[in-house]
Amino acid sequence: MLELSSSQTLSHDGEFFNRLEDDVHKILIREKRREQLTEYNGTDNCTAHEHNQEVVLKDGRIERLKLELERKDAEIQKLKNVITQWEAKYKEVKARNAQLLKMLQEGEMKDKAEILLQVDESQSIKNELTIQVTSLHAALEQERSKVKVLQAELAKYQGGRKGKRNSESDQCR
Repeated sequence: MLELSSSQTLSHDGEFFNRLEDDVHKILIREKRREQLTEYNGTDNCTAHEHNQEVVLKDGRIERLKLELERKDAEIQKLKNVITQWEAKYKEVKARNAQLLKMLQEGEMKDKAEILLQVDESQSIKNELTIQVTSLHAALEQERSKVKVLQAELAKYQGGRKGKRNSESDQCR
């Protein structure tokens, strides 16, 4: 689930930064146009009279352009503020992700250490059990030897008794 949310976050962040880059590019183009417009107005080769006539004729248009320019400047400032806010959020998210990664790595190390301890403990238990099985096997072999000896002695004694019984029964006849 963590991978799914992180991949969605990365996708969302990629889209955000692509839009952000496009917006910044648009802002830069607008600023260049504004500078060109101010340079053009400053380096106009018209005479003062012609310039005054143009101003009178284009006064309405210039006012509209100035208003539009002011509106664009306000929009640019607003977008710059949004960019600043998003950069701050991005840094905050990046710091949280780094902290989360660190916590996950520490957790994995703890899990690995616990597993190694369990493996070591299992190995020592296995060694103890192997020693016990070996000693029990030796004891079983000793018991088997005793049983064989006792069976042989029992067979010997039973064979001796049968022989006596057979000879007693022969004598009675």
